Amino acid sequence: MNVHLNDIAKKVGVSKMTVSRVLREDPAVTEATRQKVLEAAAQLGYAPNPKLARLMSEMASSRRNPNTLGELAYISTDDTEFGWKQYYHQLACFQGAEAEAKAYGYNLLPVWALSRRFSTKGRLNEFLWSRGVDGVIVPPLGRGMIGKALDIDWDRFCSVQIGATLSEPKLNVVRHNHYEGMLKTLREMETLGYQRIGLCFSDDSDLRSYHRWASAYLYWRTMRGFSQQTLPTFHYTTGKVDLQAFQNWIQHNGITGIVGMSTKPMQTCLELGFKIPEDLGFSVLDHPGQGGAVAGIDQVARQIGSMAVDILVMAVRKGAKGVSPHPVQSIIEGKWIPGGTLRCIHKGGDSATPADFKSAEGGF
Repeated sequence: MNVHLNDIAKKVGVSKMTVSRVLREDPAVTEATRQKVLEAAAQLGYAPNPKLARLMSEMASSRRNPNTLGELAYISTDDTEFGWKQYYHQLACFQGAEAEAKAYGYNLLPVWALSRRFSTKGRLNEFLWSRGVDGVIVPPLGRGMIGKALDIDWDRFCSVQIGATLSEPKLNVVRHNHYEGMLKTLREMETLGYQRIGLCFSDDSDLRSYHRWASAYLYWRTMRGFSQQTLPTFHYTTGKVDLQAFQNWIQHNGITGIVGMSTKPMQTCLELGFKIPEDLGFSVLDHPGQGGAVAGIDQVARQIGSMAVDILVMAVRKGAKGVSPHPVQSIIEGKWIPGGTLRCIHKGGDSATPADFKSAEGGF
């Protein structure tokens, strides 16, 4: 027996249009109504046609936005729907991606993968398909999702990842050059006279960079002749720094400058009574790129988001759905932003110059 939308509408006591909106995952429908419609559909044995749903969605979208070619989805996985907006890097990536998508004629749709509406296996996948989404962008995963999989049938969509925190499957990636960003930071600090430079960041930040920052720092430390026991990296749990341990680390190692992924270490220094830059110099690895209050690396996140869309649209035009057997990584260089958290602590001196550092790199 064929079950139609009218049958479901009569059983629930709503209009046929409301049933259609529920089945199209329209967010404007209340949760209570959505549940009633879905329960009635299940009881009646309604089996949706995903291809028809996709076609209807594309037709509706075309009527609403006649100049739009289609939709690309931006899949977020933070604890809250728009939690990613509090982070400069993620917000800038989205803004760059949104602007580039618009330039190509696409709408960029933010989709929160951890929403209750997608708690049933397959629902996120069907939502993307029924919306007519051509491609998906996976930005850096939320802390709780690192190492986990997304409920997406990758063979149905073109895809690209920002930042490489999704370990499986291996998608095409656009990311910042973490390794070079660390070396550039150390070169700039050495030029100012800093020699005993310490690295301090959270375990989460280290994991997100696939230890590239730490690897570059360890290489620099080796090239400068420091032993394994000298200038050890200071790790802390995200959002929480042991003040006493941090102070001991600075004093025991005679640290004169600190590199951090965020400004959290600098704030901790201020809590302990250190003056920046009089007592300690500080540089950040993810600079917001506005002003020079803090020195550091601007990862040019807007360009990262823009390039992700470039790669995705090219895949859509080629019909290159699914996971590439040979994923490509596109790496974008950051740029150094001088700032008031560093000062020149020598004149002349014998610290390494940028040219010296580059020659040392050549042997690696």
